[in-house]
Amino acid sequence: MEGRVEILNNADYAGRMAEIEKSSQISPWSDRLIRECFAPNSRSNVLGYFDENCCLRGFLVYSVLLPESELENISVEPSVQDQGIGTSLMKSYCDILERLECEKSFLEVRVSNDRAIHLYSKFGYFKNGVRKKYYPCADGTREDAILMMLERSKK
Repeated sequence: MEGRVEILNNADYAGRMAEIEKSSQISPWSDRLIRECFAPNSRSNVLGYFDENCCLRGFLVYSVLLPESELENISVEPSVQDQGIGTSLMKSYCDILERLECEKSFLEVRVSNDRAIHLYSKFGYFKNGVRKKYYPCADGTREDAILMMLERSKK
């Protein structure tokens, strides 16, 4: 899919982000949590993927506290998954990490989310731990989270 990644600097897209989040995640972030990404005192940064019609189709939320970063959330609208949007968002995020000279990036992912684990692995993330029963499931049970880390070489 042809499109572009942009930094989202204000909450104008928070409603659309919430729609994408609710349609693509088992336990989505709340509208409030998404809006908090744009608060003046927030450490969160948001990248948005826009298609050729300027429609937001996916987003990635990250925070930076040098020399480290955390990938907090990535969501892609289900109707356009598997079209390279997640890869585009990850490439832009990794470019930012390089530009900022971040040494490490951390994330957690559901143990059952093979698609996301594969995507993160493509960008050099590796498994470095497990959080037992971290994610809530629709049936009331809880699922483990895999902790992943990316280490960038120091220059």
